Amino acid sequence: MARRRFWQLPALHREEEAAKHRPVTWIELFLDLFVVVAVAQLAHPLHEAHGMREVGVFFAQFGLLLWVWVGLTYYQERFETEGLENRVILFAFMLGISGMAAFGHDGLGHNWRGFVGSYCATRVFTILLWARAGAHVPEFRPVAVRYIAMFGMGQILAFGSLFAPTDQRPYLIGGAMVFEVITPLTILAINRRLPRVSSSKHPERFGLFTLIVLGEAVAGIVTGLADNHAVGAAELVRAALSLLVGLGMWWVYFDFVGRRPFKPSPLPMYVWVYLHFLLYAVIVIAGIALSEIVNGQRHAFVAELAGLAIAAFLVIIGIFETVLARKPDEPTHPVRSPVLKIACAPIAGVAGYVASGAAQLSLMFVPLLLQMAYGLYVWFTQELDDSRGHEHAH
Repeated sequence: MARRRFWQLPALHREEEAAKHRPVTWIELFLDLFVVVAVAQLAHPLHEAHGMREVGVFFAQFGLLLWVWVGLTYYQERFETEGLENRVILFAFMLGISGMAAFGHDGLGHNWRGFVGSYCATRVFTILLWARAGAHVPEFRPVAVRYIAMFGMGQILAFGSLFAPTDQRPYLIGGAMVFEVITPLTILAINRRLPRVSSSKHPERFGLFTLIVLGEAVAGIVTGLADNHAVGAAELVRAALSLLVGLGMWWVYFDFVGRRPFKPSPLPMYVWVYLHFLLYAVIVIAGIALSEIVNGQRHAFVAELAGLAIAAFLVIIGIFETVLARKPDEPTHPVRSPVLKIACAPIAGVAGYVASGAAQLSLMFVPLLLQMAYGLYVWFTQELDDSRGHEHAH
């Protein structure tokens, strides 16, 4: 009788196996919690932000952290196994992410070596995984070689920043980030010869991470209310409206993006991934800004940031819709739906400049509410064929 193998070699998953639907595993969700804890640490300075400098620092640190997560997610999508080595790989990543979280506060300043050193260790481990995959899967070897070369050059720059003078560090880590971002785009032609990335597990993994990030934003709103020692009607109204904004973001993402896979070719898939990076960042920023508005200790810039984040969220969702696969019975319009989101974004964008408190929150919620109303309208007015109508009736 055959037994399960204790230690398994990587094998390339294929789209035709998607009928089995590999679900997101509990240990992957556990890892995602580590990532969100690190994100919370990186975002903490935004509570006291007075300008775009703090936002830029957050994006730089967030980019390093999230691109490490994206790299592992892609590796898991391609080569996940059921052996013990899968848990060893994920636990090793948890250690690296924990280091980035521990040194995340002022990670590009006082804690540079701790934060960037943790990032380098985690990314080098990813490079070793690509080498392992390339050694055992000849079909994937051209991608592995490109990844090792490109990410390796980025790591040389990042590692060099650990010993460089302070004024040279930003240029070196900036160069490393450029390699991080452009490397996947250099293998588009090669990727077309590989089995397609799953249109089930991959969207599910990113959707669940979106849910966790939204949950952190909601937790920030609740914390903002709890930190206010004089809670009255005004504070409760601001908290309720902030939660409505959070609900709106959840509704719009999962109604228009989360329920649909990306188009079945490499370029739309990569655009889909890059858009998720921006989406997660603006959700985090929105959550921080909303918590400050609820707490009543808002700086003018943080209040303005809330509206700008919601505006960016709507634009990103609109662009998302252009790279999503459309089934024959898709109820949303391929042009009207994204245009509606982009056209409504300025309403949220100006909210922090023309209003404050509850009025600002109400104005920010309006463009989200319009998307929710549009989604409900097209869904419930859609003509169904007899078989589907019979199915829904039961």
